[in-house]
Amino acid sequence: MFGQDFSLKQVSKVNYQQIVLYTIHNQEIQYWIGGKATMICRVEIKDNMTIPPMTSTMLPLEMPGVNYLTEYGFTEGTTGTAKSTLTTPGNINTQDQAHFVNVVNYGENDVKLYKKETIGTCKSYTENDLKSEHIRTLQKESFTASEEIPEHLFDLLKRSSTYLNENQRQQLSRIHSQYQNVFSRTDDDIGRTDLVTHRINTGNTISFRQRSRRLPLGKHDMEKSEVNRMLDKGIIETSSSPRASNIVLVMKKNGSPRCCIDYRILNDVT
Repeated sequence: MFGQDFSLKQVSKVNYQQIVLYTIHNQEIQYWIGGKATMICRVEIKDNMTIPPMTSTMLPLEMPGVNYLTEYGFTEGTTGTAKSTLTTPGNINTQDQAHFVNVVNYGENDVKLYKKETIGTCKSYTENDLKSEHIRTLQKESFTASEEIPEHLFDLLKRSSTYLNENQRQQLSRIHSQYQNVFSRTDDDIGRTDLVTHRINTGNTISFRQRSRRLPLGKHDMEKSEVNRMLDKGIIETSSSPRASNIVLVMKKNGSPRCCIDYRILNDVT
């Protein structure tokens, strides 16, 4: 325990996010607040990890001072990080030998997390903290994962189960099976839905057609092939609309083409 006289004379800065004191001699001292009921400790990455874009991963943790918490703890992510990650809040058993937390990379690039990097906090959790209106009752149904998991979700289930035990894996399998229509099967169905309709309101603006712009000769066949592919897949359809905007052929990192539309004139009137 630190007294007020020590803090006033020796402490130069307090980092409440990482729960660290910095002395006037540049020494770092980890501290805890109060007793078990108000105890908070850091949640740190155990080993260097890389999370692919748009991916959720269970990461092993280290939590200095976790033995000072009650039997159960509540973890949540810290705010203010520049990385495109989200630490999913949840409860853990502080008496377990190993602890894990779910971290989501919602960005478009890989995110590297380094050993001892703080990604959240953990505080004591008791039954008094749980309110009945926040409890949902789930109806248990008979389920055999091997029979009901679609083939296109096998790889996702395997990658998502790295740090799960068999019981947790079965629960994850049930979720994959229940919401299998949410997951993409191929690159052709990403971003497509038949649940809503969309209409662009251009007001009283007269119809317009962009003047055609020719692509380089080397891209003519590529454009024709990509348009025919989207027609065959039902991504686009033929139209006799008085409006028209030009195709812009953009090359992906893997060298394949992506058809985009030059909507600048349309954007100006909507």
